[in-house]
Amino acid sequence: MDINDFLKKAISLDASDVHLHVGEPPLIRKNGMIMKTSLPALTTENMKNIYEKIAPDKFKADFSKLTDLDFVYEIPNIARFRVNFSLQSSQPSFVFRIIPIKVRTLEELEFPELIHQILKVKSGLVFVTGPTGCGKSTTVASILDWYNRTFQKHILTIESPIEYVIKSHKSLISQRQIGIDTPSFYEGMKYAIHQDPDVIFLGEMDDRETAKLALKAANMGYLVISTLHTPDAVQTIINIINMFEKNDRENVMHELAENLKGTISQKLVYSEKLKTRFAATEVILATPTFQDCIRKGEIEEIYQLMHSNNPTIVSLNDSLLKLTLDDKISKEDALAYSNLPDELSRSFRREFYAKKMEIEKQKEAERIAEEQRRHAEEEEKKAAEEAAKKAEEERKAAEEKARQEELKKQEEEKLKVEQQAQQVQNDGFAPYSSDNFASQGGFETQGGFEPQGGYGNSSNFGGNFAPQNGGFEPQGENFGNSPNGGGFEPMGY
Repeated sequence: MDINDFLKKAISLDASDVHLHVGEPPLIRKNGMIMKTSLPALTTENMKNIYEKIAPDKFKADFSKLTDLDFVYEIPNIARFRVNFSLQSSQPSFVFRIIPIKVRTLEELEFPELIHQILKVKSGLVFVTGPTGCGKSTTVASILDWYNRTFQKHILTIESPIEYVIKSHKSLISQRQIGIDTPSFYEGMKYAIHQDPDVIFLGEMDDRETAKLALKAANMGYLVISTLHTPDAVQTIINIINMFEKNDRENVMHELAENLKGTISQKLVYSEKLKTRFAATEVILATPTFQDCIRKGEIEEIYQLMHSNNPTIVSLNDSLLKLTLDDKISKEDALAYSNLPDELSRSFRREFYAKKMEIEKQKEAERIAEEQRRHAEEEEKKAAEEAAKKAEEERKAAEEKARQEELKKQEEEKLKVEQQAQQVQNDGFAPYSSDNFASQGGFETQGGFEPQGGYGNSSNFGGNFAPQNGGFEPQGENFGNSPNGGGFEPMGY
C-alpha cells in the first residue's frame, strides 16, 4: 500500500483521522465514526515500510526499539499529519490526524461576533476548551491567524507537535515544537517571556508549574492563549483552581479573576440529516460580575449568568438553538448534545411560539402588501383610463377645431369668389333691359343718348325713329327729311 495515495484518498473522503493496525485493513474516522475500508489487512512488513517512508531521519533506525513516538508528516501542498506511532499487542500501529494546509478564518468557522471582543484584549488569559477531537487546534489556528493578519505583533507558539504552520503576514510568527525546539511546555513557557512576545500560545496547560508561569506571564502584560480538555467555562475554572494546593487556591482565584478575559468552549455536533458535523460553541467575555464570582469562589453562580440572556455570553444552548433554526441539525441532535436539555426544550417552545407569531405577522404584512398592490393597480388603471379619455377628448376637440377651420376657410374662399365675380360684373357690361339700362353700367345719359318717350320723338333725331314694341321703327322711305341726305344729323355731342 502506498501511504501517500491512501492519505490523499482519506482527505478526499473528508476523514479526520487514519488508523493503521497489523491484521486489520486501513481504517478512517469520519464524522466521529470509525469506518473500515475494503483494502487487504496490513502486515508487520507493511508497517515497517510505512515507518521508513514517513518517520523523521533521526528516528528511522529505532523502529524495532520504539514503543511510542509523536511526529509530523507532510505531503507538500496537500496536508500535514500529526502522527502517533505506538505498539499494541507488540505490533506497530499508526494514527494520523489530518491537518489541512489552509487555515480557515473565524468567519468560515461561523463563530459568534462576541469572540472578537475577547480577542481585542491586550493582555490576560484566554482559554479554548473542549473534548479531544472537537476542533480546538483548528480554532486556535484561526485565532492566531486573525492576530497575524490584523495586528503587528510577535506571536510565539509552544506546541507538541506543530500542527498548523502559520506564515507571517503583519505579525512575526515563531513556532516552537516540544522535543525539537524546547524540551517541555514548562521550559518553553519559562523562556518565552525573554523572547519579546505579544501573544503566547501554550499548547497545553495541564500541570501546576506550567499554569503558574502562564498566570505570571498574563500578570506581566502578555496575552496567553491555552487549551484544556474541559467541556465549558465553569469546569475550566474549577480545573485550573484544583491544580493548586488548597493553601494556594485563594490567591490563584484572585489572580485568575484579574487575568481571565474569556473562554471559548466547543463541541462537534453530528447532523443525521446532512451527514456531517458542525461546531457548537460557548463563548464568554469575562465581565466584572463574572470575575467577581471567581474571586469569591462562587463558581457555580457563573451558570446563572450564562442563562440570563447576558449579551456578553453565548451559551452552548444558544449555539445549538441557532444550528437548529439554521436547519443544520435536528431538534433531536441538539438535545442529544446539550448539557441542559430541559432548558433547551423550553427555548425551542419559546422559539416555536415566536416563529409562529412571526409567520402570522409576515402573513399580515403580505396581505397588506397585496391590498396595497391591488389598490395601486386600480389607481394606475383609473389614471390610465382618465388619461385615455382626456386624450380622446383632446383628439375630438382638435378634429372639431380643424373641421371648423376648414369650414371657415371654405366660406372665405366662397366669399372671395363672389367678391371677384361682383368686381367683374361691376367692371363690365350688364345684360340689357329697359328697366336697368341706365342703372346697370350701360350708356350714361349725360352727353349721350337721352331717351324721351322713344327715340323717334327726340329733337335730336329729327323724328326719324319712333319706338314701337321696344325697337326702332323707320318713318318714311329714308331716315328723315334731313337736309344732309336723310342720315343722322350731327348734334355736337
